[in-house]
Amino acid sequence: MKDKKAVAISITEDSVGDNKEVLLLIDAARKRGTIAKALLDGAYDTFEIWNGLHARGIRSLIRLRKNAVVNNKSPTRSQEIKCYQGNEKEWAKATGFGQRWQAETLFSSFKRRFGENCTATRPQNVIPEILFKAMLCNWLIS
Repeated sequence: MKDKKAVAISITEDSVGDNKEVLLLIDAARKRGTIAKALLDGAYDTFEIWNGLHARGIRSLIRLRKNAVVNNKSPTRSQEIKCYQGNEKEWAKATGFGQRWQAETLFSSFKRRFGENCTATRPQNVIPEILFKAMLCNWLIS
């Protein structure tokens, strides 16, 4: 997020959850540069994502669920739970999790400028419309 621009995009049906696309987006973004850490909200607190980020050498900063339990499915997640439990504010400050607002600002800016819906009426025009809006948003940020 050094330049606050989108570097990867995934366009899916509404039925596809963001957590199913995040590792693909990270792989696409890695082609554009190094990713040191991933700041993600609680929707991404899955073993697949924790293990996937660890395998890619990316520091996982994911808001943990309040009932998160230490187990052997993801050693990285378990280690983070031990640091996080009861100290959420201190954890956020120490890890830099508070910087997640920068990504949220990008999404908010996009939605304010272009809305949450497509104006395209034909399916083949949806992807070009969204890609154009993303490109325009990046241009406006520069």
